[in-house]
Amino acid sequence: MLKTLIALPLLIAAAPAIAQDAPVARVSYADLDLGSAAGRAQLEHRIQAAVRLVCEDPKTRDLRREVQNRGCRDTALANAAAQREKAFANAGQTAFIVR
Repeated sequence: MLKTLIALPLLIAAAPAIAQDAPVARVSYADLDLGSAAGRAQLEHRIQAAVRLVCEDPKTRDLRREVQNRGCRDTALANAAAQREKAFANAGQTAFIVR
């Protein structure tokens, strides 16, 4: 089983043409025990860090850009949520069926 979330594609509503070339962060959880609270918390921490890396520009003081950053964060978190929940649901799974 591949234990990596390919997460956080950015879809900036204000710039749909840019969205095609938007950055993507890969969040690995291969080393985490998602059956434990600590493992789940660590994955959440990694997702939050990836969102900051992809969506935030610390040099930006422009209100318009900050609104775009907020939209990026919201979209990235929503995109990661389904993948995170699937990973949590499969925690402890050691085999899978191929059809």
